[in-house]
Amino acid sequence: MDRVEAAHALHAFEVSEGLLKTKIDGRVPWQLVRALVFYRMADLPLSRPVGRGSKLIFYNALLSSLSLLRASLSAKRFGCVFVRMSSDYYDQAGVSKNYILDSLIQSCPEHFIVEKINAWSKMVRQRKYAIPYHLSFDFFELASYPFLLFYRNKKINDFTSHLSVRLQAELDVEIDPRLLSRVICGVYIKARVLSIFFRAVAPSLVIIANTGEYALLLACKMIGLRCLEIQHGIINMYHPDIIPAVEGVSPTDLLLPDDMALFGDYWIDQLNESILIKESMHAVGRELIDYCRERPRLIYEDYWNYSVLVTSQGLDTECLVDWIRRFVLHIPGAYRVLVNIKLHPIYDICVEKFSDLKEFENIRLIPASAEPSTLDVLASSDFHVSISSACHYDSLGLGKPTFILPLKGSEWILNLVDNRTVFSPSSPADLWRMMLSYRSGVINSDFYYRPGAVENLRTLVETLSSSLGSRG
Repeated sequence: MDRVEAAHALHAFEVSEGLLKTKIDGRVPWQLVRALVFYRMADLPLSRPVGRGSKLIFYNALLSSLSLLRASLSAKRFGCVFVRMSSDYYDQAGVSKNYILDSLIQSCPEHFIVEKINAWSKMVRQRKYAIPYHLSFDFFELASYPFLLFYRNKKINDFTSHLSVRLQAELDVEIDPRLLSRVICGVYIKARVLSIFFRAVAPSLVIIANTGEYALLLACKMIGLRCLEIQHGIINMYHPDIIPAVEGVSPTDLLLPDDMALFGDYWIDQLNESILIKESMHAVGRELIDYCRERPRLIYEDYWNYSVLVTSQGLDTECLVDWIRRFVLHIPGAYRVLVNIKLHPIYDICVEKFSDLKEFENIRLIPASAEPSTLDVLASSDFHVSISSACHYDSLGLGKPTFILPLKGSEWILNLVDNRTVFSPSSPADLWRMMLSYRSGVINSDFYYRPGAVENLRTLVETLSSSLGSRG
């Protein structure tokens, strides 16, 4: 089944089984494995991300333990703990800047930074960071591992055994109950280790640049820390970590951030039917969109009539390559069209998957870790093409038309299609026809990305921090 069908079937299942009302030790364990079940149901044709060696994880954890020791001995109180993702960097003046959090970090003098390596291709040496981190999340992974090997919880094991049977019977999804138990126990154990860390650095606010970081959310709940989550990519009612509102289930029953910083009002509207409290959602914008709105376009050779950006996602790659190949072959000789393909930082590290396209002189493959950045290319392109990328929305934020290819995984954003600025071609020939006939339309860019992201986010953090101070 596709993503939309999977989301509806999953919600019907969790309601009929009462999973959102089933608690173990005061928590809803189903929430922790919901995404795992969803992706088994949707069966998306994702490429397997390249992993890291255990030696590197151990090395990062060892170095991080020294930073944690220094922080513990300093008896210093930190205003904020920031959890950054390694996928969120671009090069600026010879250093790598985190485009979600670094500007905010600069305005918080008393801070502690935890770095989570979620994109191996974007990992940079410590000396290249504009703002170096203090602690790698690998430390918590490694510190939790011995406990995970020996930890047993009969209540969790009974729950996952029953859940595995029901998944097979009702959804035809086969998942080993031991895997479900390991995921749930892993969150519980990491949360305990994280709670010790949070007590040591004593922040007033934890800021996380990702969705579904349940160990971090649970650790905050355990010791009463306020948590702000910043939007990271597409987030709507078909996202596996977004749960629809259910009668008899309170937001306080689940692991949810206290506040969410979203790109714009569009995203708040998208989450209207979720269990999230509307007052906890704040439209702040996105710094990188503001930056690209103001930055001059990259200059491509006058030789090209049009420039097209294709963003890959490691999703249905074989079909995507075939689409691009047939699209280029459909372009008449009278038109010169440059096709830039920017590869995904997690799922498309290997350029070889696109080797069939190297024969075309007008196709340029840009690895994820190479410059120019995705948004630099997007800001200088005439059109954007992908399957279900966050760049579809970035295109609208920059006033660019975007095309959603009808490949597997595109279903969850097809409600974006309006045939004025967002299109879904039926074939490569149709894609070229739509581009050729496109006439510039009015795009309400600010609805998707509120302007002034850096100042908006700073104001939000100051407001949250002052409200904590007044309560304390």
